[in-house]
Amino acid sequence: MVVVCTGSGTASQLRSFNEEMQFKGEMLTDPELGSFKAVGLTNGFFATLTWYSSKQTNKQMDLTTA
Repeated sequence: MVVVCTGSGTASQLRSFNEEMQFKGEMLTDPELGSFKAVGLTNGFFATLTWYSSKQTNKQMDLTTA
């Protein structure tokens, strides 16, 4: 399985994050938030980590198991 992490920071911030977290998967950055908007994610720390936003994202991506 390949895990890909997409962040919204700069390339420099991505390198710093990777050094600190030692993430073993592939890391990408999208400072313009195009990929986030494409799947309906909301900008902001609390907006993307709440139960409601997760539910909305799953619904938009059809990831829920009804």
